[in-house]
Amino acid sequence: MLRMLGILTARVMIDSDASHNETWVTLITEYLHAGVTHAHALKVWHPMLRLLVHRFVPGYAEVQRQLNLGRSIVVDGIRKVEEREKNGVPEPQPTSVLHHMSRRAPGTSSVVIDMYLKEQLNLAFGGIHTTSAVLTQTLFELSAHPNYVPELRKEIIDTLVNFDGVFSISALWDMQKLDSFIRETHRLSSPNLTTLQKRATQDVTLSDGTFIPSGTKLEFPTFAIHRDGKFFDNAAEFDGFRFLKFARKDMLGWGLCKTAWACPGRFLADIEIKLVVAFILMNYDTKNPDGQGRHSHVHFENQVFHDPVNPVLMKRIRREDIDENGHLRE
Repeated sequence: MLRMLGILTARVMIDSDASHNETWVTLITEYLHAGVTHAHALKVWHPMLRLLVHRFVPGYAEVQRQLNLGRSIVVDGIRKVEEREKNGVPEPQPTSVLHHMSRRAPGTSSVVIDMYLKEQLNLAFGGIHTTSAVLTQTLFELSAHPNYVPELRKEIIDTLVNFDGVFSISALWDMQKLDSFIRETHRLSSPNLTTLQKRATQDVTLSDGTFIPSGTKLEFPTFAIHRDGKFFDNAAEFDGFRFLKFARKDMLGWGLCKTAWACPGRFLADIEIKLVVAFILMNYDTKNPDGQGRHSHVHFENQVFHDPVNPVLMKRIRREDIDENGHLRE
């Protein structure tokens, strides 16, 4: 999943060449591990000492190695943008994140290139792994609830007929059952127990009289809300088409927030997840090993992870093996 999302993200962030560059794809998928290792090593030091010791704690050398690898790739991407502009060649559509960055802050100085690189890696840091988590949990639900698969396949087939076989944004938007299935997965398997972490900058008294002193950290208990019977009927049960009954509001619910501070990458995440899940449904049959139900969650601090041990079995299928109702032909 990580590699697949790394390829998709590289195409969006730089260009199609970057999506085929093994060094860049590996870099943006592994940068999180290097960064977190370095951050955890720094935590044991007093905040006032971190600036002095950060070069000598574990993880620093690996972070710098990855930055050095990525710098030349970003420079190459910027040069391509500048050459196309100089020669009057239009940018490939849709334009990349790097293209927009270069228009907002043009230049190829080391300071500007480092800014581009770090922003690219920050986007990858915040997007690839959370999207991968939702994708993996969706695959777990497909394997645990195979009764949904024919209807999802039929919806994909019917939608593609209406859009000349192209997975356009409009086509993905029309896949309401697939959207509902992913949202229900996210409801029960969001990557965090809480979301929308904020800190009160002044004393606040809410309308019900609750007093919140300045400096208080506030979080929404997303995991609990998603399982609360006051908000969802049979909240503990997986209902893949639950959200067909709701007016369409946002992409993936409270896991990505619905406020002015909502995740800015939620639309890209929605597109990537649907593309990958649709591809899997049309090209693979999935199941859990015999006798195994839905794989469990692993909780660590505020985070919810998928089961890293138990596998999902996948068998390649041909498109012609799927009938018009989404069932596999005998």
